[in-house]
Amino acid sequence: MATTPIYVNVPYPILKERLSLLIEYRLNPEIYLSAITLDGSGKDDLAGICKELVEAGLSFTFHAPYMDLSPGSPDPKIRGVVLERFNQVMDLAERARPKAIVVHSGYDRWRFDSNVELWLKNSLEVWPTIVRRAGKIGTVLAMENVFDDSPTPLKRLLDAIDSPHLGHCFDVGHFRLFSKVSMEEWFQTLGKRIAEVHIHDNNGERDEHLPPGDGDIDFAKFFALLGNLSNNVIYTIEPHKEEHLMKNLEVLPKYLGPAF
Repeated sequence: MATTPIYVNVPYPILKERLSLLIEYRLNPEIYLSAITLDGSGKDDLAGICKELVEAGLSFTFHAPYMDLSPGSPDPKIRGVVLERFNQVMDLAERARPKAIVVHSGYDRWRFDSNVELWLKNSLEVWPTIVRRAGKIGTVLAMENVFDDSPTPLKRLLDAIDSPHLGHCFDVGHFRLFSKVSMEEWFQTLGKRIAEVHIHDNNGERDEHLPPGDGDIDFAKFFALLGNLSNNVIYTIEPHKEEHLMKNLEVLPKYLGPAF
């Protein structure tokens, strides 16, 4: 597999504190923007930090807020709040120009009583507006699997919108926890749509965000399947501890080469 730049998920407040560390290790941040960040006064600071990253030869992506946001909600007022939050992200993206923006679909078969049609109908009242804005900026929205036990609902939404500015973020840790289908089947269904992957490990019981090899995910299979894609995939690690960041940097050269 060709040498690939690595991105690391970093909440915006931590990014401000540890910017020099990211630059030192040549790590491209995936900047998580919480609702509190979006309502805060640091938007000009964010643009400045993104400019500093670019001047250092690094790239960056965004991760949109997701807590309590349900783009497919049957409640139009909730969908209105979702649109407001996503438009806030896009306002920042217009200034900073991230390479990609990770978003969540909000689908959970338990909450929607497996009513994919209801979720899809309501979702299509939210996403097209945001996808159009992504197209104007020249970025891609990467829709992440979370509670999805099958890739089919996500595929239906991606197919319905059918835009090069909307792809899939395959989170291998969430796949391990919730998927009822094999990794091969998931890639057969959505592989061509994968714009980004989230890399972290677990043992199938909790979303532990461990470094690869500290859980039981078959990363040899994962990277082999990725290697069969022609996509220009963004590789993002999601450590929740600094020591896990360092372990990721030790382990990943096995799969991505020594000069990532």
